[in-house]
Order: sequence, then C-alpha cells, then structure tokens
Amino acid sequence: MSALADALERQGATRDVVEWFRAQTGTAADVWAACPRADWLLGIAARAGAPRTKLVAAAAACAREALSSYADPPAVALAALDAAEKFARGELDAERCNDAGAAAEEQSLLAPSPGLAAAMVAATAAAQTALVPDEAPTAAVMAVESAVHEAGECALDVVLRAAQRKCADDVRRFLAWEDVAAIVG
Repeated sequence: MSALADALERQGATRDVVEWFRAQTGTAADVWAACPRADWLLGIAARAGAPRTKLVAAAAACAREALSSYADPPAVALAALDAAEKFARGELDAERCNDAGAAAEEQSLLAPSPGLAAAMVAATAAAQTALVPDEAPTAAVMAVESAVHEAGECALDVVLRAAQRKCADDVRRFLAWEDVAAIVG
C-alpha cells in the first residue's frame, strides 16, 4: 500500500511501520483490516485526525485488555479507564479525563509487578489521549507489554502476537478505515 506508506513516511512514522505498509497489497481498507499491530493503527489514527472520541475508545479497549488480566486491578487504574470510556461516550470532558490518567500514572510507579505497572500505564495513556492524541499508541504498547510480563518465557512469542492481534482487533471495533483515510489524501 504505497500511498499510505508514503504518507506515513512523510509524517515521520518509524521504518518498521512504513516497510510493513509498503509491502501490503489490496485496498487501503483491506490493509487497515489486516494490520496486526494496534499501536500502528492508533498512531495512524492520531496522525489522521480521527475523531477523538473514537481514538480514546480504541485506546481504552486496549487498556481494558491489559487490566482484565488482574483479579483486583488498582482502583486508580480502573478510574482512569472509566474516565476514558466516559469521555468516549461524551459523558466527561477532556480535562477531567486527563486528570484521571495523571492520577493513575502517579500510582503506576508503586505497582507490585512490571506487568501491572504496564497495565496501569495503558489506562493512563487511554485517559490522556483525550487531550493528547499521540498518547493513544502507548495504550496499545503497554497493554502488550503487560501481557508479555505476565507470560512464561516459553509462551512469550505466542503471547506477544496474540496480544498484538487482540488489541488491533479492539482498535478496529472503534476506528474504521474511513475514520483515518484522510491520511493519504
């Protein structure tokens, strides 16, 4: 998908992203649907100026994946995630959503495990996307990192690919190609 790859390259996307998209064939919508990485999808959506509520909803879906691995996730992380989801539904303003993210970010430093810390940062990023769209990919990256930290070493590659695919599917539930197509035009 040369047009999308060229647009991403002009906008400063990393080489691995540009190369993956350049190697794809089919329509831009087909390539969007096949992309295995939520962080790439969210980065494209942020660069394309996708609707902020949809961007936050997609980032929150990734963060929810990460927090769902824990029987008792910290209340502050759940509050950040709830704020992001409320923002996405139009029930909370961006400043209050961002504030909930900042509270979770502060507490993530005290998490008892790297996996839980990563899940908390995913929730933080989802909430902070309300004000800073470039935070959206961080939600996906940290959701995957949380899964990797919780996996046994022999399952690492399987868990990594599964977490990336699941988050990418979550992103596409909220962001269709039409929401980001402006990036190539």
